[in-house]
Formats: sequence, structure tokens, C-alpha cells
Amino acid sequence: MMTAKGFILSAEQQNAPAAQAAKDAEEEAAAESDSVPGESIQDAKGKGTPEAPDESQTSTDQWDLEDWSILSVNGVLNVSGQVINTSSESLSGTLKTFVYVDGVLVATAKTEVVEFAAGAKDKVNLVSESDWEAGEKVLFLEFTPRK
Repeated sequence: MMTAKGFILSAEQQNAPAAQAAKDAEEEAAAESDSVPGESIQDAKGKGTPEAPDESQTSTDQWDLEDWSILSVNGVLNVSGQVINTSSESLSGTLKTFVYVDGVLVATAKTEVVEFAAGAKDKVNLVSESDWEAGEKVLFLEFTPRK
């Protein structure tokens, strides 16, 4: 009796078609609506996106992003590092990095901070909705306080 050789798919591989269909549906719904479901690269382009800096700018008036690295997590671009609240007050809002390759915006990665104490530092992972892009990357850090 012969049996055919097979292979086992991981849960991620099994769910990939459904996940891609859900992502496609979300993008289509966002295109039809004025609301922004997240900060995809298409959403960021032309909406007050800063021009690409010549070198990474990872500090704002309130924050420093140190020891950062740009990672590919399941093919999606993420920025990890350590943030320091350099202001004299507790802060809540959105930290966002704009990621450029050759002067072209390829991703925006963001995370929310809540009541982050003055002078405090912590590890952070800023998540994008964009695929990993090859090339030398330049970052621009932006903070939008919660209203």
C-alpha cells in the first residue's frame, strides 16, 4: 500500500486566504468612506505627510526614540526601540514613524501611549500596515497628543 507524502500547514498558512480577504475588504471599505481605519501608506500620502528628511529624525519636543531598529514581522514593516518622554508632564497620544526609502514614503508605523510619565522610558513596537520594503530606510518621528 502506498501513501502520498503531504505537508502540514501552520495555522497562519491555513488562515492566510481569509486574512487577505478581510484585509482587502477593509481597504475597499476605507476607499469608499471618508473615515480612515488605520494609517495605511495610501492614507498617509498627501495628508500632511512630512517630506523625507536627509537623515533619520527620531526626536520631537516631547519624545526620543532610541536604539531603534526596523523589522519585518511576517512580511510587515515594524519599528521597535525605546521611547523616552522628555517633557515635564505625563503624555497620552499617538507616536508615529514615517519610513522612507530613497525619499519615498513606504510605511507609517504607530502605537498609542497612555499616561506615559514624564522622564519615563520603555520599549515600544510601532506597527505598520505596509509590507516590508528593501533599501536603506530613513525615519521621521511624530507625536499627536490625545485631545
